[in-house]
Amino acid sequence: MFISLTGLTVKEFDELCESFGETWNEYTKQPKKDPGKGGRPYALEVMEDRLLFILFYLKTYPLQTVLAYSFEISQAEANFLVHQLSLVLGMTLKKEGFTPQG
Repeated sequence: MFISLTGLTVKEFDELCESFGETWNEYTKQPKKDPGKGGRPYALEVMEDRLLFILFYLKTYPLQTVLAYSFEISQAEANFLVHQLSLVLGMTLKKEGFTPQG
């Protein structure tokens, strides 16, 4: 089931998640967000949820309304996350050498 939803085995997902988390921290420049400093909380707080979200989207291409419902977020948040997390995933795959040379 997991491979059907993400295209990866659990082991591959765990390995990618580590690198994805590092790239996320570089991209956001916030290794740990301090909720006491204000700001809006992330829609998906756990890194595994972020990676699952974008892999699920890219593997199945559900409507954003369905994606939002599945992850218990708003459609607007789903739209924002699709763009943000696609960028971070692309950066991660490039860093790990999984993109074509060009």
